[in-house]
Amino acid sequence: MTVSVHNPDQYMARLRRIIAQRRKRMGMLVGAGVPAGIVHPGSDKPLIPAAAGLTEMVMGVLNRV
Repeated sequence: MTVSVHNPDQYMARLRRIIAQRRKRMGMLVGAGVPAGIVHPGSDKPLIPAAAGLTEMVMGVLNRV
């Protein structure tokens, strides 16, 4: 039976090597929940709200207009 183990150190070393060589184009996708996990300094609200929070903000502004 084969056991595979994820080693983040090896992954990051390979990623650094690829970036340093500058021969491959690279793109990164950040999931939709990532910005919602960053809290605004001095607040308990996220820096960038998730879809539900953004919807509430937009509807609040539209209701005032």
